Amino acid sequence: MHPFFFKVADLHKRIALLSKSESPEGRLEAQRLAGEIPLELQQEAEKLHEEMKAAGTLRHSPWLSILGVEGCPPGTVISEGHSMFHWLCWFKYGRTVERLLREYESGSLRAAKQLHGLSLEYDKWRFGKQDPNKLKFKADLDHFELMIGGLNLGIKELTAEELADCFDELSPCGKQHYPENLRKLRARILKVFPPAL
Repeated sequence: MHPFFFKVADLHKRIALLSKSESPEGRLEAQRLAGEIPLELQQEAEKLHEEMKAAGTLRHSPWLSILGVEGCPPGTVISEGHSMFHWLCWFKYGRTVERLLREYESGSLRAAKQLHGLSLEYDKWRFGKQDPNKLKFKADLDHFELMIGGLNLGIKELTAEELADCFDELSPCGKQHYPENLRKLRARILKVFPPAL
């Protein structure tokens, strides 16, 4: 694993734990940390990005697909509403908004129901009636984020046991992780987001 992964994972763990805090101060600190990524971490990310790009080992982030911003030029500003709508769609239904809309346009009643449900969940958030940190999904958000965050940084090469040890240390859930479960999660993610050839 690349050392940068551990730095980012540690920051993610701090933010995740604070965002689930009972205290308003803790949740505000989580927002501050998420919105003010340390400059040295940003610079290290940019340097690593350029090194991987030059070496031909850079893969596109799954977040680009999930948030519906593939193909957007660097520096594009994405609204919080756009991000939330796409994020909710992915974690609620396991597909991108674009795919859900294609299914809807093809006449899928299931997709129509899901699109209406997604719009309702989004509006609950928009009107301040839904805290996204308290939503429950099939996929564990923290595990998913850790896994995709490590795709460029060596997580694919870990054995299942090493993967469990890594998640025991870095996951904010505080639970024991089972090698076989994480191996399956990694396989599912790699199936949906295969490395570019």
